[in-house]
Amino acid sequence: MAEKIAILGGGVAGCTAAFSLSDPALAGKYDITIYQMGWRLGGKCASGRNPDFSQRSQEHGLHVWFGFYENAFRMLRRAYQEMGAPHGDFDTFDQAFDPEQEGVLATRQTGAWDFWTYQFPPYDDAGDGTPLIPGDDHPLPNLVDITLRSVPWLVDNCRALVEDLPGLLKPFKDGLLVAIDKLTELLQKLTEVPGDPVAFAKLLRRSVFLVEGLRDVLHFGIKMDALLTLPGERGRARLYCMLDLGYTCLIGAVKDGVFAIENGAFAPNAGFGVLDNMEFIQWLERHGAHYHSLEAPAIKGLYDVGFAYRGGDCTRPDVAVGVALRCIVRIYFGYKGAYLYKMNAGMGETVFTPLYLALKKRGVKFEFFHRVENLGLSADQKSIATIGITRQAEPAAEYDPLVPIRLPSGRDFLVWPDRPLGQFNGPIPDPRDHHQPSFESDWCQLPGTPVTLTAGQDFDRVVLAIPVGALGKITPELMAARPEWERMIYRVETCRTQCMQLWMKPDTRALGWDPKHETTEHVVMDSFVDPLNTWLDQTVILKTELWPAPNPPRSLAYLCGPMLDDPDQFKHLGEPTYPASQQALVRAESLVWLDKAAPAFWPLSLDAHGRFDWSKAYDCTGGNGPDGQFYRANIDGTERYVLSLADTIRYRLHAADSGFGRLFLAGDWTDNGINVGAVEAAVLSGLQAARGISGFPATISGEKDF
Repeated sequence: MAEKIAILGGGVAGCTAAFSLSDPALAGKYDITIYQMGWRLGGKCASGRNPDFSQRSQEHGLHVWFGFYENAFRMLRRAYQEMGAPHGDFDTFDQAFDPEQEGVLATRQTGAWDFWTYQFPPYDDAGDGTPLIPGDDHPLPNLVDITLRSVPWLVDNCRALVEDLPGLLKPFKDGLLVAIDKLTELLQKLTEVPGDPVAFAKLLRRSVFLVEGLRDVLHFGIKMDALLTLPGERGRARLYCMLDLGYTCLIGAVKDGVFAIENGAFAPNAGFGVLDNMEFIQWLERHGAHYHSLEAPAIKGLYDVGFAYRGGDCTRPDVAVGVALRCIVRIYFGYKGAYLYKMNAGMGETVFTPLYLALKKRGVKFEFFHRVENLGLSADQKSIATIGITRQAEPAAEYDPLVPIRLPSGRDFLVWPDRPLGQFNGPIPDPRDHHQPSFESDWCQLPGTPVTLTAGQDFDRVVLAIPVGALGKITPELMAARPEWERMIYRVETCRTQCMQLWMKPDTRALGWDPKHETTEHVVMDSFVDPLNTWLDQTVILKTELWPAPNPPRSLAYLCGPMLDDPDQFKHLGEPTYPASQQALVRAESLVWLDKAAPAFWPLSLDAHGRFDWSKAYDCTGGNGPDGQFYRANIDGTERYVLSLADTIRYRLHAADSGFGRLFLAGDWTDNGINVGAVEAAVLSGLQAARGISGFPATISGEKDF
């Protein structure tokens, strides 16, 4: 008889656990049910189509997939193969994603904004005549491989810096060249011993003195450039900064034991995790980074992409060193194919429609409109005995969560609506009434029907795939029984986030972006004006929306960033108007932000007074104002972004080590090997939970640094 698995939460981690446990290799060993509140899958990554506004896509924020998301890509490739039919205009998985080689960092210099477009080389040749793409059968680069990629980058860019130096700085060129030649010799030796950890680590330790000397020369160059105000400083300043940061990271990693050796191999506790008790900027400063580098856009961009601000406060940056370094080296040097992949539709239809259809074909069951309220312990407090649930709504017939829309190409596209559709035996929230929070909100006022699942009858094992920000209220018994569980709930912090989506009448170039045409792809930009410091040009999604002719919107911008915590939020839990009040705050702040930021990146979007001209926005309501755009305040515990603060990673529990019988954990909040809020971290954790239950998969790519 199949073992019953209850998966609580249908986000990335929960769906991954279900996908792994339903793998044909396990021959139907498990009877799997996903319990999901509300009407759709996705969690923080959910998106919905608004039928009132031409089926526009509305998301929690912006999402991209980095080229090191090996396990996520592998799972989704299989889902596309198994779903059984073309998906809209996507005949294959690869048509749903576009590889990107460019990134943009915004930097403020002498009172003006400058935009730095940087290029990533493709790592798309496997060396055996086959292309290298994320999710294929080739191994993901480990930390040794990444070191062998990154050190040549440091050498090559240092040579480029020397070539760019003007005659006035010739006195220190020779010193740089000598150090570069010695570093090149070291690199050659490293390439000869990648399979010998002891020799590899010894060579790295020997390099530290050389690299510190090279960095000292760079610091001299920075000072001379600043004193002489030489022409061409813009390009050199970028090289100075990136090289200074790169050398400092290498120096600190080697000195602080990342490459520690034990019994002829890398030590069990080696890797970036040994640095997680420290904060990244403070660590860089301690290891001698130049103060200009600490204020560089490359650093701010790292914090922006991970919402790495305590309490959502952009003046309080905080991320653990090991997590930061792991992200840097995997994003910049650990990818396969391209460094980044952008989705050609919303997250819901690009990711969760194929996953849902593939899981349904495998026999996985879905119970929508089921909100988890409590995990109850056995009498001895050692295992999960009950799961308390509220059934939020009673569909009049079997609920089908997907809706087909007809694309301009004439093909049907299965999307997730932004509200429950169909007939129900009872009331459901009205999506047009902002005073009626949805089924996904803690502020939903509809009582529902209590349901209790019992161990041995309704489930044998539980995968808890609900974000940590929502666990405090459903696990009080677990917190009382085990102090490590309570520590995790209170020490693994989260923050609120906010986003704005802007549909514009002109295209991005006509708004004044990039007049020198330094970018050739749709933009991904970080390190911009706070709080909406990240911009993603998602104009491509317009192809899947149903805007009327003859003048549809020509561009679509996603803007997001952290949102300040409200210390009184819990006092408002009984007030159904509170979510609407927070969305109104996002709207108001977004309007102020546009007036500040638009002159810098969209100078042709301004009115005669130098403010953002709302007549250039495509207003779905038929007017010329901000009301036709989309704003979101992610304030619920299930929506808050998981932070990786210094000295908190040690409080995370592993997927297979919950401390309670029957219970396994899944989510980017667990100790999963990446330990940052990311799709790949959630997938890793889902795989680890599945392995804890079934032993499958035996190995998981990328869960360790070595």
